[in-house]
Amino acid sequence: MNTLRRLLPLVGIAALVAGCATLPPPPSGSETLLVGRVALTVTNGGSYGEPAVDGSHVAGVYLSVRNLTTGKTFHAESQSPDGRFYFANLAPGRYVLTKLFYYNSFYNQSAKPVFSANLDYSFEVAARSVNNLGEIDWRDSGAISPEVHLGAGYAAVDNSFVQQLATTQWSALPRVNVTFGAQAK
Repeated sequence: MNTLRRLLPLVGIAALVAGCATLPPPPSGSETLLVGRVALTVTNGGSYGEPAVDGSHVAGVYLSVRNLTTGKTFHAESQSPDGRFYFANLAPGRYVLTKLFYYNSFYNQSAKPVFSANLDYSFEVAARSVNNLGEIDWRDSGAISPEVHLGAGYAAVDNSFVQQLATTQWSALPRVNVTFGAQAK
């Protein structure tokens, strides 16, 4: 029994490390990384017929950003244990955060998302940098418009990525905190 108690914390740590997505190496000349964290908090999920989703969700939240020059859209999925996400090797320039969405685990991704938020917040991605989007706090209570709070928690995001960045070429790049402009419409 004592051996089992000593092994359980090690198994938990190994699971956390294994669950973290590995950052790809930056290609020469276009080293741009956009990082952040997202959390969805659902209350009154029963109004969607989904009472099982009430609570906080950090893994499996999808984000979409669109390059305003090219019109190309890119997607990322948040990971456990803290809602980390990243977009690697985006072209520098002006982007807009267009959508957050979440699928209940009972659905597959070809089904309609259970929760979604259409957004239109612009920001700049700097070249040859690790761009920190900060924390995105998304709250959905069954109201017509969910609440989305952006542009805070830069230090927490930086700290959550620091170990992962330290073992890659990304660690040599400057870190830039992204600020959101007015809605892009």
